[in-house]
Amino acid sequence: MQHIMPALWKPGRGVFMKELDMNLYLFQFYHEVDVKRVMEGCPWSFNRRALVMARLKERENPRCVDLNFLELWVQVHDLRIGFISEKILTGIGNYIGKFVKSCPSNFTGAWRDYMRIRVSIDLCMPLKRRMKIKMTGDDWYWVNLKYENVPTFCFICGIIGHSDRFCSKLFEVAGDDIAKPYGSWMRAPFRNQVKPIGAR
Repeated sequence: MQHIMPALWKPGRGVFMKELDMNLYLFQFYHEVDVKRVMEGCPWSFNRRALVMARLKERENPRCVDLNFLELWVQVHDLRIGFISEKILTGIGNYIGKFVKSCPSNFTGAWRDYMRIRVSIDLCMPLKRRMKIKMTGDDWYWVNLKYENVPTFCFICGIIGHSDRFCSKLFEVAGDDIAKPYGSWMRAPFRNQVKPIGAR
């Protein structure tokens, strides 16, 4: 970790790292630009496990910080035209977890297949698969949710941090009765980068 993460982040003004406890680390950056780049790039992973990060407040004890939340970009699919607004996206974000912000390109340019929102997700709660919404006088319908760069999550309970091979529900329900309501379809495919015409 000591050499891998700085090499991945490439901080322009450097970073100091200290191990505080088992699986607990303190990173000190020397410029705000580097802090923002790393925090907005979450989630990061190390050895295939999510690196859960939180920014310290002034005089806050790093050993007492709540590390039960992870920010992710979530794609909102099948949202009807009349429902595309900042207010609706904020409501969807707060249903998933805690709304952080919308993608700046949501309301610009050409038609999009989905909207993107940044959401802070409680790691003790299952991921949301979809959401049922309606407007006054309209019928209910479902919007589907896909998570970008989401770490390992369980297809049985929907919680981030373990796979279905290690779910505690395996000890509670007979093997033949185990349901898997979550799945790989909740992972958003990697977004293609648009290259200039003529680029290799």
